[in-house]
Amino acid sequence: MQLARFALLASVVISPIDQGASDLLPLEAKSIKIRPSENFTSKEQVTKKIFADESESTQETSVAPSSPQNTFTAISIAGVTAPIGGRAVFKSEGFDYFVRHYLAGTSKKLDYSIDISKTSNNSNFDAAGNLLPNVTFGQDDSARLDVFTSANISLSKKENLQVALRSIKQSYNVKVVPNQEFLQSPGQQLSRGIRRSVVVNNALSPGTSSTDIDLKYTNKNFLGSVLSLSSYYRRLNYVERSLLDNRNGFFDEILRRTFGSEIIEGKLQVETPLFDRVRLQWGADYKQQTKDAVRFELFDRQTYDRSDGRIAQKISEVDYVPSYQLGSFGLFTQANWQINNRLKLSAGVRYNLLRLNIEDYTPLYDNDYNRYEGNPISGNTLQYEDLLFNAGLSYQLTSKLQLYTVFEQESFIPDYGFDILSFPPRDLKINTTLTPFQPQKVNTYKLGLEGQWQQFQATFAAFYQDSSLGAVYTATSNGSYEIIRAPQRNYGIQAAFNFQPSTKWQLGAILNYSLGQNDRDKNGKYLALSSYEVSPLTLTAYIENQTSPGWRNRLQMSHISSRKAGFESGADALPILGYTVFDLSSTFQIGRDDITLNIQNLLNQSYQTVNAQLDGFADETLNLPGRGRTISLIYRIRW
Repeated sequence: MQLARFALLASVVISPIDQGASDLLPLEAKSIKIRPSENFTSKEQVTKKIFADESESTQETSVAPSSPQNTFTAISIAGVTAPIGGRAVFKSEGFDYFVRHYLAGTSKKLDYSIDISKTSNNSNFDAAGNLLPNVTFGQDDSARLDVFTSANISLSKKENLQVALRSIKQSYNVKVVPNQEFLQSPGQQLSRGIRRSVVVNNALSPGTSSTDIDLKYTNKNFLGSVLSLSSYYRRLNYVERSLLDNRNGFFDEILRRTFGSEIIEGKLQVETPLFDRVRLQWGADYKQQTKDAVRFELFDRQTYDRSDGRIAQKISEVDYVPSYQLGSFGLFTQANWQINNRLKLSAGVRYNLLRLNIEDYTPLYDNDYNRYEGNPISGNTLQYEDLLFNAGLSYQLTSKLQLYTVFEQESFIPDYGFDILSFPPRDLKINTTLTPFQPQKVNTYKLGLEGQWQQFQATFAAFYQDSSLGAVYTATSNGSYEIIRAPQRNYGIQAAFNFQPSTKWQLGAILNYSLGQNDRDKNGKYLALSSYEVSPLTLTAYIENQTSPGWRNRLQMSHISSRKAGFESGADALPILGYTVFDLSSTFQIGRDDITLNIQNLLNQSYQTVNAQLDGFADETLNLPGRGRTISLIYRIRW
């Protein structure tokens, strides 16, 4: 069970090299999102960020960017969140705090923005008011500083330079640990916490830090073409929060993990007009990912026991997964033809080169899960090349309704932590014939409709994907999980609408439904994938009312359906139970400022997320219920 925990957690932080045909710039697969409420949106509402944010706080409100008429904008936000569910009504140890300041300015030659936020979270409680333990990827009992700055510099009438920098520092505390006595009860138990701080000595403090830098140069008339040069850099470091006391278990140690990664990207793209209605896009791109070794820190047993688990003294560290590099290089070209005012066609091709480099290393364990005894494993550099194609067609059925269809291919090396490197056979030879290292080539087909009317906007899209060599996690008979490389297909639909029946009312919904199977035994019989890979049906809906000129209210529902397909096929260890959660937001205008009251999990629903259900089966300490009802008060000042 504990072994499964480490295998699954390792996969969370691994991202594949996925620069496939998507870099051919296919026709946009039109989609429509639920109109965001200013009180439920993330930082991306502030300015068009280059970087994705993995864990925005739900208590944040959006900040509108400055309009072209404004030369300077300054907005400050302060918020507090408190539990109001079950027995945990306004418990002081459950309060979260949030402050944020946003500055933006425009001038003839320069547009800039600075966005700084600080979040301080305390403990979480479930719907009954039970204290929840700190777990590896939780946001409770943590502090986060997020700094983002960007500049758009006009070098000349035809040249432009964009610069963006983001730095995130998140630190974790261990103040609540799983109640082991409660977990000793018969049957599957929900995890509960007890207050006990843990101090780690002779080691880095748990937390995450990341730095992102993005540069883009554009020349709108370079020898008659549009030239763009872009580069991107990202560094991530992570020190796990939770310690695993695995004495008498597989690892027979008290341990935790650390890891890091680095990404460097570059891209050259040129858009050249060929004829009156035909434009050619061509260029090259490069991406290099370096994954640091996943390392186990080992802790002294006597110190841990004498302190009743309150002090962990690091004594050594060992590599669990060796360091390796993933790279890709591509040459691409695509033609876009505006045949007439209604019909547009695009088609392109990409030469794709993938590279995997693994250095010599000595593993901890072999494929029989015994301590490794033998010569070091010889590393190697593997290369794969392919031609990828894409095509797209869009047709304006009426002035308000558009039909589109897209075909695209991508190729990448699926990176799940490469279990074979952690548990290799003694005679392992790293080469291109090994299935775990072979690329996954995916064919994607999309068909959709998009309508934009004055009071009604809607979209419907269907997709189908297939791969002759997929990569997914599947449950095993002993309750752990393993990687399966086999033929795979995924397909589904997305439908959404927004409706404004009057100036005071707005409502909308978005539905996502997908299916996925693979032929794990390669006998032509496709079986459902795990719920790690295929989400259950999800439905999000909202209704919003401008109750008075200075008062706006919004009710939002999020529904996750049950899913048994993964369990019935043996890919999941248990059937997934669905749930429905409501959120309420009310905003009052006070001059130029406003104050917002948010209630999350309005009905104080007791539920478990999909991942909590799956992780909790493998490790009861991760069998966490969702957070109970909370209330947030947010004040926004426009200076």
